[in-house]
Amino acid sequence: MQSVREPCCPTSTIPGPQSWVEAAPFRAKLRLLMAETDLPWQAVAVAAGVPLEPVRTLLFGRTGGRPLRRLYPPHARALFELEAADLHQVRRTLVPAEQLTLPVGRLLAAGVPEVEVRRQLRLTPDQVRRIRRREPVLVSALTLLLAEATRQDRAAGRQRDAGRHRDARGHRVLRPRAA
Repeated sequence: MQSVREPCCPTSTIPGPQSWVEAAPFRAKLRLLMAETDLPWQAVAVAAGVPLEPVRTLLFGRTGGRPLRRLYPPHARALFELEAADLHQVRRTLVPAEQLTLPVGRLLAAGVPEVEVRRQLRLTPDQVRRIRRREPVLVSALTLLLAEATRQDRAAGRQRDAGRHRDARGHRVLRPRAA
């Protein structure tokens, strides 16, 4: 069983707003999935094959808290088709942890404390040790899903922060655009 769906749509072909759908039912579905599965929104997005940014905006609104009113139809369809049973099945499926060696190593190399890596990926200290040593170990497919969600979320955070820098007081400010 594959724990991560293929992306639901190419972002370069997003149509105009007239073809988008009402966001509220899909926000409710996302919250229901999160509540029923005890998974973070990032993992639900990855499982549905939807990019993190639209799901973040769907759940938390735009800057200033304005809720998202419309959603791109393929994103909506992917969220609608995902069921809690799919996510529970991912939790029950065991897979070799070989695919985690690189993501765990990258997180640790980026300065993420091991305790935080264990918390985010729901791993035991022994599992992290065995993954780092490339020893055979089985993990839940959910762990792979959480690793991908963590990777995408960190990448999205770097992208968001790339356009900002700090002023003399340490506050984030937008970088002036080159003329």
